[in-house]
Amino acid sequence: MEFLKNNLRGIVISLLVAGAIIGIASISSDDTSDNSNETESSQTEQTQDEAQKEESAVDSEGQADENDEEGSSDETTAPTVESNDDGFESQTVEGDNQTVVVRRMVESYLREADTELSAEQKLYVETNLVNDLGRTDFVAVGQNIALAESKVAERVEEAKNLSEAAIARWSAYL
Repeated sequence: MEFLKNNLRGIVISLLVAGAIIGIASISSDDTSDNSNETESSQTEQTQDEAQKEESAVDSEGQADENDEEGSSDETTAPTVESNDDGFESQTVEGDNQTVVVRRMVESYLREADTELSAEQKLYVETNLVNDLGRTDFVAVGQNIALAESKVAERVEEAKNLSEAAIARWSAYL
């Protein structure tokens, strides 16, 4: 009891300081959560905008298909893969990224080689070829992307030799 009498002032000051620290910490965490909520809502808005763009693209594709059936002479820029002595080359179009372009190249190679792969094996090939290119988040419209046929063939052979366990791990990404 005598200890409390002698140290009451120090104990009260310590409790006040601890309370102030906890109060400041809770205020700053509220600010952080408000910012994360704003970030989440802006990400949600972006996702909704992208979904609307995709829907309108699907609608316009449907209209384009109808126009093609009617014999419309409007030409659209379709993505193409050119096969040459060195391998494959494709020029990017709006909406492309490296993976989409590489996927077209792999499909072209598989058609030419009359080879079939599972979805997991194709994913393995595409992912590793994109990594071989030097993965980048930005691809400009009209940019040429080229892959050596030998590199595609090498990755396809690797995919054919994947173990069942490896294929199961790749299936998690589908």
